Amino acid sequence: MAASELATFAENDCLRVAIKLRLPVHLVPGLPVPVEVRAVNPLSAAGSGFREFRIQTVRVNLEDQDCVAFTAADDPFDADYGPIYFGLYAVGADGLPEHIANRPTCAGAVALAQNLVPGLHFQPV
Repeated sequence: MAASELATFAENDCLRVAIKLRLPVHLVPGLPVPVEVRAVNPLSAAGSGFREFRIQTVRVNLEDQDCVAFTAADDPFDADYGPIYFGLYAVGADGLPEHIANRPTCAGAVALAQNLVPGLHFQPV
C-alpha cells in the first residue's frame, strides 16, 4: 500500500496485509485465506500414475466463469470473483494437475484425498 492509502485503511485491508506479510492468521469459516498444500503419493512406487496430490484455494472469475487459483498475491475481497473453495488435484509425472473434486473446506478436501489414498500427509508449499 502507498502511504497515502493509510487514511482509508479499513478492516478488509488487515487480512490483505497479513497475507502479503505471511503473518499467522486465525482461520474462521468463510475467511478467504489462500492455501496450497501437497502430499507425496505413497503409491507412486507401486505403479500409480500420480506422483502427488495438491489442495489449493480456488475461485471463479464472475465475468468469464473461469476457475482460477487464489494466492497470497490476490485481493481476498475482490468483487470480480466468487467465494473461495478448495480444489483437490492429482499431479502426474508430467507435472500437470488433474482436477478430482472441489470441497467447501480444506478439511473436506483432505478427508477425500485420504479416503482415496490412505497415508497421505499434506505439507504447506
